[in-house]
Amino acid sequence: MKKMLIAFNAILFLVFFSSSIRADESFKCASQYQMLIERDNDFTSFIGRVNLFLTDDTEGFFNIIGTVKTKEHSYWLSRSSYFSLSPNETNKVKTMKITKVVKHSIDTTPEEIWSRDILIDSPDVDFHIEIAHLKDNAILIKTINTPHLICAKK
Repeated sequence: MKKMLIAFNAILFLVFFSSSIRADESFKCASQYQMLIERDNDFTSFIGRVNLFLTDDTEGFFNIIGTVKTKEHSYWLSRSSYFSLSPNETNKVKTMKITKVVKHSIDTTPEEIWSRDILIDSPDVDFHIEIAHLKDNAILIKTINTPHLICAKK
């Protein structure tokens, strides 16, 4: 049984993680996104969609659209965040810096909730991100502060 599990995991690794990020062409993908942060007697939840655009291997942007709920209020969230990417010494890990955030007119989410719970890494602060291609039509995005995101190519 143990040998079967090892073989199965090896096959999965080869199938899904056989190529590293190649952003010599633009990549556009979309994913459903949900999060729940609980505190003492309060919570913040987000249910929505993330659209990611990698223009090349050095920059891109993402749109995040959905609803934010707290114990007492409900808000619309619609923002675009532009970022730069630079290679890191570690394989597949890049340094990402949010360079600009655009709040769209329908967005009613307070800045405090956005910066505290949604976009934890502030603009102009570097953080690490790992991007791995899953076959030819999806990518896996991992950071320390957020859940894993699987994004299917559009």
